Amino acid sequence: MCEYCGCQAVTAIGELTREHDLVVDLIGDARTAHSAGDVDAMAAIAGRIAAVLGPHTEVEEHGLFPALAGEFPEQVAGLEAEHRRIEAVLGEAADGTPADPGWPLRLLDVLNLLRAHILKEQDGVFPAALASLGTDDWEAVEKVRARSARCCRLRGRLRGRLRACRLRAAEPAAEPAPGRHRHPRPPRRSFDPRPLAASKEPRGGRVSSSAKTCRSAQDCRSAQDQGPGRPGRPAPAVPPRIGGA
Repeated sequence: MCEYCGCQAVTAIGELTREHDLVVDLIGDARTAHSAGDVDAMAAIAGRIAAVLGPHTEVEEHGLFPALAGEFPEQVAGLEAEHRRIEAVLGEAADGTPADPGWPLRLLDVLNLLRAHILKEQDGVFPAALASLGTDDWEAVEKVRARSARCCRLRGRLRGRLRACRLRAAEPAAEPAPGRHRHPRPPRRSFDPRPLAASKEPRGGRVSSSAKTCRSAQDCRSAQDQGPGRPGRPAPAVPPRIGGA
């Protein structure tokens, strides 16, 4: 890595260099996992590399490269194209181990590209930035770094919540505790006023069967109440006797 020009004394370049060092270590871990045939470990390492490169790339493309594009347009365009290629292969492992059996070899190829890309930035971009950028340019780089850090924290929270939701959705439903089984309530029946309205038709209209039944019952009770010897009905008349006692 570049250590002779003193560019790492600048805060922004020092942070970018530390991220480069971390990525180089992860590249070595990915190669070791490939030698062991552990594709799951390679996918996990690819995710860690992508997490480091997310804010790193944003600082470069929105803070550092714009200040250098006027003087080195072809070099900046080439570096940005390499960023897109690296992101594409790392992104294949964003949701877990890719099913494509050719992905591990593609990852190794892109990690070789990433290693060479880091050397280009360390030995070419950073010294050029130290010589070309002024105070305002470095302040702009620092603002991009702060904004990127906030966005990364937000994305991390969202990814954590999404992962938790997926885990809860994959868990089987918990069995109820013994003795706590509850019978489901029967569905409520809505009140229908139509039968009542049908039994209260206006005079002269058709009498419903329920009304006829009620009236028949009332007539029967009245007939029983007015039987012989009961109040409400006069006793039968006794014919008069003719002649004697």
